[in-house]
Amino acid sequence: TSSTRVSLWGLVRPAGTATTATIEVRSKGGSFRTLTTVKTDARGYFTKAAANAKDREWRLVWKAPDGTTYRGTPTRAYAG
Repeated sequence: TSSTRVSLWGLVRPAGTATTATIEVRSKGGSFRTLTTVKTDARGYFTKAAANAKDREWRLVWKAPDGTTYRGTPTRAYAG
């Protein structure tokens, strides 16, 4: 399949307030690179549209106020 749009959404925990996080992307066989930075709402939720391609993966990276860096599990898009 050729490139299509997907909706990325998630929850930054334990944010507790509005914050920013980085969405990283990689193609098959590649390394993760920064796609964009997102702003969450006060509860830590975000949404973002992005281009999809076969075997593309995304992950969320967030740095907590205490300096701890959290990296989400790589996730790919699934057709419904």
